[in-house]
Amino acid sequence: MKPGVFRGLVGVVCAASAAACGETLAGEGRPGDPEANLAALENDAAVQRTYVGVSQDVHTGARPVVGTFDLLGGADVDVEIAAKDGAPLAFELWQIHVDHSATLAMTVDDRSGFALQQLHADEDSSWLLRFPPGAPADVVVDLQCDASTHGCTPFGQPGDACAGGWACDEGLTCQVPGETCVAP
Repeated sequence: MKPGVFRGLVGVVCAASAAACGETLAGEGRPGDPEANLAALENDAAVQRTYVGVSQDVHTGARPVVGTFDLLGGADVDVEIAAKDGAPLAFELWQIHVDHSATLAMTVDDRSGFALQQLHADEDSSWLLRFPPGAPADVVVDLQCDASTHGCTPFGQPGDACAGGWACDEGLTCQVPGETCVAP
C-alpha cells in the first residue's frame, strides 16, 4: 500500500472513531465545510509560530493553543511532542491548504505524555498543531526535517543562513554579521 493511501486511511479511521464516540474535533467538518478552516481553528486560541529544526516550549492553558508552520511538498518531518510533567498528551495536526481550508491529518491522545509521529507534506502548505483548552501541562515541540529533495521549509528557520535573499520565517530576523535567522 502506498504511504499516502495509508495515511489517508488512518485519518478516516481516526475521524470516524471520534465521531462514533460522540466526540467533536475542533475545526472538524465535512470536506468543503466552511467551519473546517484556518479561522475556525485559530478562533479563541493563543497562536504562536512553530519552527522546524529546534525544540520549543509551548505553554498550554485555559484557551486552545495553536502552533503554525509551513512545509514544502515532499518534506518528511518527525513530530516529537512531550508533556513536561509526563501528563497525558492530546493534540491535533491539521494541514491548511492555499484556500485556507483545513484537513485533519492526525489526532494524538496518549497517556504516556510523549508522541513521535512522522509527517509527509504532499504539497506546499501550512500546518497547524492544536492543543485543546485546559491541557494539563506545558509541552515541548520538536519538529525535525527527516528528508526532502529540496528542503523542508520555504523560509529560513532559527540558525539557518539568510544570505543571498533567503528570507527568514515569520517572527525571525536576519542577524548581521553572521547572516543567520534569529528570534529578535
